[in-house]
Amino acid sequence: MKYKDISKQNSAAELERALGEFRENLRRFRFAVSQGKTKGVKAGRETRKDIARVLTRLSQISPVRKTAGYVSEKNDLDKSRTKGLSNGIKRT
Repeated sequence: MKYKDISKQNSAAELERALGEFRENLRRFRFAVSQGKTKGVKAGRETRKDIARVLTRLSQISPVRKTAGYVSEKNDLDKSRTKGLSNGIKRT
């Protein structure tokens, strides 16, 4: 899928649906490769590029998108972890 086709889809729901389809296609491709059913990697490469294109368009539509592992800037450092690290390290 070309970027101009992706850019025509303006709703985030359509893009999320397309993203799900591309990820499912990539999963199927990886299983096929592991079973020896496919020999080329071009289809997998194109699917990864399509996923990147959709994610780029999603970030353009809504700049703040919560993903897995998203940490807000306000709570970047957990004080309970950093305090123990700074107190536990002694230099000689």
